[in-house]
Amino acid sequence: EFVFTWSTPEACPIHRAEGDNCTVKHPLFDFVYDLRPLSNQAVEVSTEEYEYHFSVCGKLENSSCISDPNQRPVASCQVKKFANTAKTAGLYTQNLTYENGVIKMNLTGGEKCHNVYSRSTAVFFFCDHRAHQDPKFLKETAECTYVFEWRTP
Repeated sequence: EFVFTWSTPEACPIHRAEGDNCTVKHPLFDFVYDLRPLSNQAVEVSTEEYEYHFSVCGKLENSSCISDPNQRPVASCQVKKFANTAKTAGLYTQNLTYENGVIKMNLTGGEKCHNVYSRSTAVFFFCDHRAHQDPKFLKETAECTYVFEWRTP
């Protein structure tokens, strides 16, 4: 008789929940994650070529990106350095997603990119009791999603 043990995340159940009002409840333990203390602050993250401005659960004030009065307000803006051009990279939302220990804010509905996609911003929040860190830019996907990581206590 042969017995094999194969540890893989593919066998783990997915724990997912949707939340609003800048909160989301853990699907198993009823703990409420509340990101409202981070809300309505303009966050700036700079890379070599771009500056990214976004707001958690709020709209950007005094942004280079102009809100369309027929849409939700702008919550994320990409500004190209040295060219001083700005692109809307996501619109206001207070919706959050919890999935397997990670909280995600997805700002969608930005300007067209490559004549196919709408720009968007995804911010992944991780619990880190060691220190409060500023958000970090991770990457831009082929579909024009700007991905950030933010470790918070």
